[in-house]
Amino acid sequence: AIFNDVLPPVSANKSLIGHAMGASSVIETIFALCGMERDVLLPTRNYRPDPEIVIDCVPEGKRSLAQEFILKNSFGFGGCNACAVFKKAE
Repeated sequence: AIFNDVLPPVSANKSLIGHAMGASSVIETIFALCGMERDVLLPTRNYRPDPEIVIDCVPEGKRSLAQEFILKNSFGFGGCNACAVFKKAE
C-alpha cells in the first residue's frame, strides 16, 4: 500500500567500494545524494537473486531514475543502526 504495489528499486553502494568502516554511512549517503542529483541509481555488484524474496535490485549497470526521495539505511556493528529520508531540493 505504501508504494502502490510497485517495488522501490534497491541499490547497495558498498558492493562497489568495499567497507569503509566508520565512514561507510557518510560515503554511501554521498553516493545516494549524487545519484539523486543526476537521476541515476548505481548497481549492486555480486547480487544473487533469492527466489523467496521479491526485490527490485539494480544488479548489473546503473539505472536511470528520477528520484524525489531516498531512504538510506545504515547497519553498524553491535546493533548501531540508522535510517534517514532525503528529499530532492526544489
